[in-house]
Amino acid sequence: MSAILIDPEKCTVEEIEYSGTFDGQQGAYALIGCGKVEAVLTEHGDFLYVDEEGKLRRPSPFAFFTPLFSSEPLLGRALVVGGPGPEGEETPATLTLEAVPAGIKWEQEEKS
Repeated sequence: MSAILIDPEKCTVEEIEYSGTFDGQQGAYALIGCGKVEAVLTEHGDFLYVDEEGKLRRPSPFAFFTPLFSSEPLLGRALVVGGPGPEGEETPATLTLEAVPAGIKWEQEEKS
C-alpha cells in the first residue's frame, strides 16, 4: 500500500510503498529509522507515525513543524497512513501527497 513519508533531512515529502506493518524492509520501523513508533491521530483521521524517542534527541538538525500536529516540532522522519480499516488493518492515507506538505516548516528554515 502507499503511504506518505516526510523526511526533514532531505526536506522532502514523497509517496512510498509501505507494507502496512511495523517490521520488515518496507515496515514503519525501517522507513522511519527507529525502534519505537508513536501514532499521532491527525484531524483528518489519518495517523502520523513518528519516532517515539525522537524528542530525546533534542537538539536535532532534522526537525519540522506541521499543521497536522502543531503543538511541538517533530524530529526525524514521519509516515502518514490512514486510519484502521473495517477489520483493524492498515489503510492508505486519506490526505493527498499535495496536501501533506502544505504548511510544513523545516526547522532548518526556522534557524535561518
